[in-house]
Amino acid sequence: MVGIVLAVICRGRVHSSILFVGNRPGPIESTSLTVATSCQGTVDIVRAPIVNLIAVPIFSIAVVPLVLIALLSQLLGLSALTTLLLDSASGVLDYLWPWISWTAKWPHAVTSAFAPVVYLTFAVVIAALGCFRMYWRWVCGFGLLCVLWVALTTSLPRRDVFFVTVLDVGQGLAVVVETPHHTLLFDAGSGYGGFSVGTTVVVPYLRSRGHSAIDVMVVSHDDRDHRGGAAGVLSAVPVGQIYRSGRSFDDQDRACSAGRSWNWDGISFRFLSPLPGHSGSRNDRSCVLRISDGISSVLLTGDIERRAERLLVGRYGGALRSNVMIVPHHGSNTSSSQLLLDVVQPDIAIVSRGASNRFGHPRAAVVRRYEEKRVIWLDTAEQGAILVKVEQGRVNWRTWAGTQIRFWHSHQRDLMR
Repeated sequence: MVGIVLAVICRGRVHSSILFVGNRPGPIESTSLTVATSCQGTVDIVRAPIVNLIAVPIFSIAVVPLVLIALLSQLLGLSALTTLLLDSASGVLDYLWPWISWTAKWPHAVTSAFAPVVYLTFAVVIAALGCFRMYWRWVCGFGLLCVLWVALTTSLPRRDVFFVTVLDVGQGLAVVVETPHHTLLFDAGSGYGGFSVGTTVVVPYLRSRGHSAIDVMVVSHDDRDHRGGAAGVLSAVPVGQIYRSGRSFDDQDRACSAGRSWNWDGISFRFLSPLPGHSGSRNDRSCVLRISDGISSVLLTGDIERRAERLLVGRYGGALRSNVMIVPHHGSNTSSSQLLLDVVQPDIAIVSRGASNRFGHPRAAVVRRYEEKRVIWLDTAEQGAILVKVEQGRVNWRTWAGTQIRFWHSHQRDLMR
């Protein structure tokens, strides 16, 4: 029996239609703008028009008619004709798939879906007005140019901006850092048996943001709640460079030695720990990464404890000052010393932990230390993923729980900023 199944699938930012002809499934990179927009909030504005320009006519003129006639011939009992028609449709697809796969390797021009929808809506309205009266056409033409200018100027990425998203991965840590042209993953959450946070949370989030690859992945240390999801990420997403403290992944990865640094799009990245010769516990040997635009900064701390905190303060002093800090070791009693808080002076502290976890994280005494310093306390177990935007020294944040309440989020408040 022959059938056609057309399914809309939201994977990352691509709206795909799957056509099953006989026993031959295959994806067509298609983009219905409104559907793609509602799925993930980002749109591929380079490949989609070109692919549709070629694929839609081929399907309309050749594939769909052949399959429909094959269905009719099957009902009439003309099996030989059915086979011939399906083979013909299959032959067309055999020529089409390699080209579509090739276009999938093009660099993706991804932008916010909200902006294109608004701009295109204005453009359609203006174009429609221009159809009514001749003298309106010059006015509408000028209006269209204005819309295009606004669309281009507001969609172009800035150099002096970066985003930090602390994902809600339960008892563990996974942080995605984005500059206009680069992506970094700091830890990948837990992985146990056949389950991987990297596969179920991290990779879908990366795809929803339009990232088909990661430039750098940092695995702060070997604890399973930080490293466990890394294998799932590596199996699904190409990674340019791995930095780690602990066991090696392959002969290409590097240690996150203190002092190692680089710059992306005007944003500086610098490892502060582990320090040379440091032989403390596995937690104290965690990679510590500071990210800064030259005015404001974010400090990613892994699972460091008091000893590593003292070493950091002794080595860097006031240079540790950061606007946002990931709470060390999920808020355990062995971390977030008064000494560290006095030097870092964070405005915002983000703790990544599981709801009602067996470790009792974060400890009440630790939370009080932050509260006494009037630090904004954000908790993934209470508020879901935490999204921080740093632009020209300004720090803005919002929480996933502000719009997506889950039963484990006890504080059901709108925390959007």
